[in-house]
Amino acid sequence: MTQKGIMKKEGIELFVISLLGLFLEMACIRWLPSQVRVLSYYTNIVLLAAFLGLGIGYILSARKKDFIYAFPLIFLVLISSAAFFAQKNIEVTHHVSVYFWQTIISPLAQINLKWVLLFFFMITTLLFIPIGQQTGRLFDRLNPLPAYTINIFGSVTGILLYSCMSYNLIPPIWIFALFMILYLYFVFTRTNQWFFVLTAVLFVVLMSWISVMDKGTFWSPYYKIRIDKIPSEKHKPGFTLTVNNDYHQMALNLSKEATAESKGDYEWARLYELPFRLRGSVKNAMIVGAGTGNDVAAALRMNVEHIDAVDIDPLILKIGKRHHPEQPYNSPRVSVYNDDARSFFKKTNKKYDVIVFGFLDSHQLFSSMSEMRLDTYVYTVESIREACSLLAPDGILSVTFCVTKDWIGNRLYKIMKEATGVDPLILQSGEEPNGFTYVYNYTSPDLKGYTKLPPDYFGNDDIPVATDNWPYFYLRERAIPVDYIIVLGIIALFSLAMILVSGLDSLRRFNNVFFLLGAGFLLFETQSITRMSLLFGSTWIVNSAVLVSIFLTILCANFFVFTCNVKCLKPFFILLFIAVAVNYFFPINVILQYGFFLKAFIAGVLIGLPIFFSGIIFITLFRNSESRSSAMGSNLLGAMCGGILEYTSMLYGINSLLIFVVVFYGLALLLTLKKGSTSH
Repeated sequence: MTQKGIMKKEGIELFVISLLGLFLEMACIRWLPSQVRVLSYYTNIVLLAAFLGLGIGYILSARKKDFIYAFPLIFLVLISSAAFFAQKNIEVTHHVSVYFWQTIISPLAQINLKWVLLFFFMITTLLFIPIGQQTGRLFDRLNPLPAYTINIFGSVTGILLYSCMSYNLIPPIWIFALFMILYLYFVFTRTNQWFFVLTAVLFVVLMSWISVMDKGTFWSPYYKIRIDKIPSEKHKPGFTLTVNNDYHQMALNLSKEATAESKGDYEWARLYELPFRLRGSVKNAMIVGAGTGNDVAAALRMNVEHIDAVDIDPLILKIGKRHHPEQPYNSPRVSVYNDDARSFFKKTNKKYDVIVFGFLDSHQLFSSMSEMRLDTYVYTVESIREACSLLAPDGILSVTFCVTKDWIGNRLYKIMKEATGVDPLILQSGEEPNGFTYVYNYTSPDLKGYTKLPPDYFGNDDIPVATDNWPYFYLRERAIPVDYIIVLGIIALFSLAMILVSGLDSLRRFNNVFFLLGAGFLLFETQSITRMSLLFGSTWIVNSAVLVSIFLTILCANFFVFTCNVKCLKPFFILLFIAVAVNYFFPINVILQYGFFLKAFIAGVLIGLPIFFSGIIFITLFRNSESRSSAMGSNLLGAMCGGILEYTSMLYGINSLLIFVVVFYGLALLLTLKKGSTSH
């Protein structure tokens, strides 16, 4: 084969392995939490492990030992472990400072949170080392700028392919199947025949196992979903809906015929009908978190003229439309919007007599590339304030929540009070123990038979309210939970141990400048996705678009470096610091009033410029680096460090991450000045 043919072949292989790395990363972030419930709260752990594994793999690319042979076995261990924890009788214990939703009765075993997180962090790290090693080897064989361009195109393709499959509700078994086919293509010419055949057989077995694990389930872009019918002899039955192996909501038959024979169903009906009973005649109502349709059915029973039903999950809406016993979504008086609540608040120009926040209980605490915070940004001061601005004169806002911890109830009360300036009513319906309704702007003494609770019913502790800058509704106080501190400490030690085990040569290949660039970039990316989610909604489409836009901006920076022959980096560091400062001080809420395209343009400039300048800095230094694989490996290890520091936002808020961005890039500037790299 000619030299040109070899370069073309290696370019294709780099594209494939880059696609595989990003594709597998996103697949693990989605699938593992569906089997291991605790990872639904801490998906960031999977991302950190992927960064560490890829980074170490890059650094080990010069080693003769080929870790690609270990990948199938590690994958087998990961699937087996997930299958074990998918059992409903395994309970994960945790610190009381974080609110978890677990419905486990008589657990067979109890395992502490930190050991579960650490175990899956270790296995996931090992899983990504072979992919990082192969990517690093290909980087060192190709010219730096073309190699980096191919790597970006492969990553973008991986994001688009995965997002397309998730958007079309394709279950993970087929996502993993596609990954396995691409993996087998990649290793076909790199391994012997027996390994290839045995790996193919093992993958078929694993596919069958995953299929059995997920039997009887449906997949939305956000959840693994299972539905089970509620037995009923006389009336059309409802069903329970579980997500990621835990209870999520019920679809109930609360028609007059059904509730006439059941006191329990009657009380449930009164709970859902509460805001409409209080308001009386209702022309327009909005229901966010409409889910399978209980609130919508209640509005229809109370003769509301028109209802806008909003829910972020397309599959849950589809299930509600097909299977809810009262068929509320088939009514011509109902308009269904598959959208994020905050996004819909910004899009609608209607005024509502009643706005209802349904039982929104997804509570994912932290971010990752999946970045699906769902209702975390619904229960903030700014969110309640936005909703109130959509009320018609004398309109009421109702928030119903399943309160199982007093501090959660107290926080929700304080959020509504700070957002509206008045004390909300706290009402309870009948004997439902945990369903409490907070009502704003209802001043009539007639409570329609509902029980009014005192303002201090949940206590009056000084507890921080959730805001868009500190959106941790399910975190009791501004602190990093004890379990997290322990886990992050162990992760740091494990990461150091992995680097030491890789040998002294690996330490010599470590590049501290690229480490700092990686940490700063990850933190800015996290903050950017948060801002875009607030502007356009925290949906798969928005987050995928943001990630693709970031990569395309990097490609633009790559083209700029290639055509302009950048020699001095000092001006670009200065421009980067200015752009980050603008992001820190610019109030993002100012542009909420504008139309979509103007809003997208302003947000694109705000977020795009720091990405562009940081891309120029990275690519210029990358072009001049002695070892591309060690530069990329160090960069990914830095990204993992940035991911750990992301948890400081639990203390200081999301915007504080920008301070760390300036610190990391400032240190990178000092090191490059010391080495004389900025003028090369």
